[in-house]
Amino acid sequence: GAAHVNQSPTPGQQAPGSNSFVSNSSLAAASATLANYEPPSSYPLTLKPVTTPANNPDHYRNALKRKAEANMTPLARKYRHIMLPGTGFIGPNIYVRAQMALQSGVESEEEYALHHLVKISHERGDKYRFDQFPGLAEALVKKVLQVSSLFWDIEWDISYDDDMAEFYDDETLNGLSGTSDAIQKLKSRLPLVTTDTVTDARWNANLERVIEAGLVIRNMCLQNENAQYLARQPMVRDYLAIALNLPPHPSIIELQHYALDTAEQILVWVGDMGPDDAVYVSLLELLEKSEDRGAIMTALRTVARIGMHLPDPKRLDGISKEILGRVGAWLMVDDEEMKTACLDFLFQFTSFADNVEILLQNADSEAMARQLSRLLLFSAKEERSGRPSTGQQPAEDKTSGFIPKLSRSVVEALLKIEEPERSSEWLRMCFLPSKESEMTQISLWQSYQSTFSPYQSHLIAGDFIKNVSTTFVGATAQVAGQNKYVIRGIRARKAPIDTGMLPGSGAGDKGKEMKKCCWRLTVASEVHRDPITGVQSGPSTREIECGEWFRHSNEMLKHILKEHMQIPRKPSDDRMDMDTSSWPSRPGSAMANGTPSAQGTPVPPSTQKPGSENLADVFEFAAADKAVHRCRWASCKRTSADPSFASPGPANVPRTALFARHIQTHIPNTSSDAPNTEHNVSTPASSSSTAATQTTLPKSIEKITYRTFEDEKGDAAGVPLGAALVLRNIAKFMPKSLGRNGTAADGILGQSGKSLSLNGEVQKTRTGNKHGDSEEEEEDEGGEMDGIAVGPMERIFDDEVLTRLFFALTHGRPIGGYVGSVLRAIARSSGG
Repeated sequence: GAAHVNQSPTPGQQAPGSNSFVSNSSLAAASATLANYEPPSSYPLTLKPVTTPANNPDHYRNALKRKAEANMTPLARKYRHIMLPGTGFIGPNIYVRAQMALQSGVESEEEYALHHLVKISHERGDKYRFDQFPGLAEALVKKVLQVSSLFWDIEWDISYDDDMAEFYDDETLNGLSGTSDAIQKLKSRLPLVTTDTVTDARWNANLERVIEAGLVIRNMCLQNENAQYLARQPMVRDYLAIALNLPPHPSIIELQHYALDTAEQILVWVGDMGPDDAVYVSLLELLEKSEDRGAIMTALRTVARIGMHLPDPKRLDGISKEILGRVGAWLMVDDEEMKTACLDFLFQFTSFADNVEILLQNADSEAMARQLSRLLLFSAKEERSGRPSTGQQPAEDKTSGFIPKLSRSVVEALLKIEEPERSSEWLRMCFLPSKESEMTQISLWQSYQSTFSPYQSHLIAGDFIKNVSTTFVGATAQVAGQNKYVIRGIRARKAPIDTGMLPGSGAGDKGKEMKKCCWRLTVASEVHRDPITGVQSGPSTREIECGEWFRHSNEMLKHILKEHMQIPRKPSDDRMDMDTSSWPSRPGSAMANGTPSAQGTPVPPSTQKPGSENLADVFEFAAADKAVHRCRWASCKRTSADPSFASPGPANVPRTALFARHIQTHIPNTSSDAPNTEHNVSTPASSSSTAATQTTLPKSIEKITYRTFEDEKGDAAGVPLGAALVLRNIAKFMPKSLGRNGTAADGILGQSGKSLSLNGEVQKTRTGNKHGDSEEEEEDEGGEMDGIAVGPMERIFDDEVLTRLFFALTHGRPIGGYVGSVLRAIARSSGG
């Protein structure tokens, strides 16, 4: 019992026999309470910002206002809503402020005013008018007149009192009627600036303000109302005259351009412009001396517009010989804007009969007429119209085996190129890419081999086939059905082309089609015999076409004379001993189809390509007369025994030479752009691309026309119209005769040559002797020589000009109607 009493309980231990249910239930309740516990939600903390002048300036502003009102006196509190002086006014708008600042004369105010006026005149020029702001135009003109003070020791004073005009000094300008001697007053003063470009900052600042004032005037006069307003201000014409007569200094070029633009706009509204007007004289002096393209074009347009708006008679006077000569030279410049300006000037100048005579006496009128005739089809676009002669388009032959045969001259040119470039050039000449076409490798290889094997070694077959794929992207060697080896992706051209890479070819020859020799040859045909009787059936010979292709017509003619007609050739050492001076020469204006000479008879052939030798020095035409030659070109049946090939007159010309001239009429002109060059028609965009898209289309009857510039109504416009109008004026007012005063007319109408009248009659002009001696035949004023009257009309409108006129009449659209008026004027002036 004592042991049991002294024992103490151990924590965590239950006495034996105690109940544990109460402890377990308490633990479960505590766990459930913890599981269901949710912390209380937190509320946002409200912050009130501190008021500072940075984040709430109105608070402090209102506080100061309340404090000031609290401190106000009773009288001030009573009248606090009354507007005090100097408060509440918005002031003038920018237009009035700029005008007032410009009129103030203060440099800083002028800079402010001109800066804003330049922007206003550029952005709001259609709304900004001088009549809405009286005094603005006068202030601008007064400012630009200050340019005189930068170059001369002068300060202009503008007076508006006519009663004191007789007391004006050399520094006073008449603001009511203008000052006609303003230029003389300037030239009499001491110049301040020489031709050097060393200037100070103040001088440059003053000039900059003057230029800005000139720009404002230029911008505003583009509106008709402002231009008419300025035209009524005499001071503006004084400004234009002074600006155009400033010393040659690089700093005033911009101002002079602004003055020219201003003159172009306002002088059309001036009705009393005379030949002695200072502005008009200044414009003519600029045309005589200036080399500035922009200034020249603007001056030409200005003078033309002056002539357009002059009172009747609308005659431009005072045009010097130098100006007419320079205008004729400017017409030759490849500049469309310059051509247009010159044609506008010439049209107005030649609208008066006396001026036409002045033009013919003081300018190279023959060269000018030729250039004007070229400009009739300036930048014309070729148009083709027509329909195929057959109703159905045949399908393209994808396996065409025809391969062009090149002439010996073309092959020799190719031989100068090393392989593999040689074969590539040959492929480009004779073939073109075609995705759906193919040709056998053996036929391509045999054609290449037959072309070059007689001359030099060539590529082996494998390398050649690989080079085909290199030359034409997309061309591949393939195996077709039945072990047939083909090249897919190329096909032969109908006509080979000049690639422009051969020796002797130029850039203009690229893409030009070669011409085929159509001479008929007689060859033996395969004899067919009856298998039983052995009797021959059918003809033993047949005719085939030569079929060689040539780059130039002279090469084809030599080929025919040598290979087909067997004309003997002269030894090389005897060619220089041949005197062919008695033979008639081919006229310079003759065409490749056999234009007759001045005597009406054909002449011996001459090569067409410049620089090539004369065929009379190559072939023995006299020795060839022993045989009778037949023309076998296509279906021609003429022979050299034809009476038309008899020698004309006393000149002993071999029949064969004249017969060769007939053959030359068959040979086509190998220059594909010859008509375009002759009549100044734009070459098609890409001849090579045209050739590259050849297809087996049916032949068609096409009408080729050339469409020139036209306006929105479809009428002629631009350079062609100007050229036609000038030619019409010249023809309309052509004098019957021209007086010869000195060398002026000699250099113009004294040129040698032939002219063709409208009825086709060839007339001679003055010529010298054979060796160009200075001895000349006497002519009277009417141009009488050797019993043939040669007037200005025949000399200026010669055969070359008339050819272009008739071509433009028949092919030009819509310029043809105006060209017809030129021809009618020529006929009327010629008495036809």
